[in-house]
Amino acid sequence: MERKIRRIQLRNRRIKKNTVKELCEGLSYSSAIDLQDHQDITEIPSAPSPPIENCHIQETAKLVCFDFETTSLARDSHITQIAAVSGDNHWSCYVTPKIPITNQASDITGITVRNGRVFHQGKPVDSLSISKAMEDFFKFIKGEGDNIYLGGHNIKTFDCHVMINTLKCIGKSNILNTHIRGFLDTRLLFKINNPDLKSFSQINLLKTLLNCDYAAHDALQDVTFLQKLMESSKIDFTDAKFSSATFTVPAAFHSFDQSASCKLNLPSLLEFVDNKVLSIGMARKIAASNLNKASLLIAFSRSQENGLQQLFSEECGKGPRVTKSSKIIHAVSKYISEHLIES
Repeated sequence: MERKIRRIQLRNRRIKKNTVKELCEGLSYSSAIDLQDHQDITEIPSAPSPPIENCHIQETAKLVCFDFETTSLARDSHITQIAAVSGDNHWSCYVTPKIPITNQASDITGITVRNGRVFHQGKPVDSLSISKAMEDFFKFIKGEGDNIYLGGHNIKTFDCHVMINTLKCIGKSNILNTHIRGFLDTRLLFKINNPDLKSFSQINLLKTLLNCDYAAHDALQDVTFLQKLMESSKIDFTDAKFSSATFTVPAAFHSFDQSASCKLNLPSLLEFVDNKVLSIGMARKIAASNLNKASLLIAFSRSQENGLQQLFSEECGKGPRVTKSSKIIHAVSKYISEHLIES
């Protein structure tokens, strides 16, 4: 009986998958394709396949803490300083950025550039090109062993995006797969370990847990004190209860790609936000799933509200591509029908 139920479930899943595929690809298989509406020869982008998110860290793993200082607070900013520490070993360098440093970033880091020369707190410092800096950074990491995880504070939402963007720009994105096993975000780690704290900034953690003050936003000091915080707290980051603070290299690239898709697609969806059809959060989710306004119009033109329902609820990893909410799907369908489709 259980096998029969399982076969039925698999068959229904295949049917649903094929239905969504036909919706996304349109009627390009039709013998009368030249007679079809132009909408039906335009493919809706496929859903990104989410990779395995978290790591299973072995007890023999080694953590290398790292930090970047950057030209701004944006994820596509350029790096101005890199630092890494592993036990008694440490490495750091300043980097000559190819874009201007914002005043806000300079106020935070003390790093400025004048006539192509990098200064820290008003004093000239030696600096490397970004390509050479990243080469030396990963050379340091490789020197620490084979079972390496990169750790840092708030790296999941910022530093890893900056790193991947940088590596892509210099044509070295494959280096992550060959040098590290995964990442550990220490901000997420301490949220699990110390859930009652009001703030999980590195400054506050050091102040609260170690009664320690330090000059934040110098990359080398940041990683040195982060390692001190980890050692003093005696947190076993290999414990499975902290797995949600970890993420794999493919997961980091997936997050980067989603962020890029969101940046590209979101402007076309703001009309739905401005007219209170979608929240900004839901619009971001749609954009990150590789969909834009044109995608929604194509889905609607092919199968009305049912087309949107199939598109939004398509299985994608552990959940739907966007949402299964009939309320949201109906609101989008109603708006398209009343305002975006010519009568």
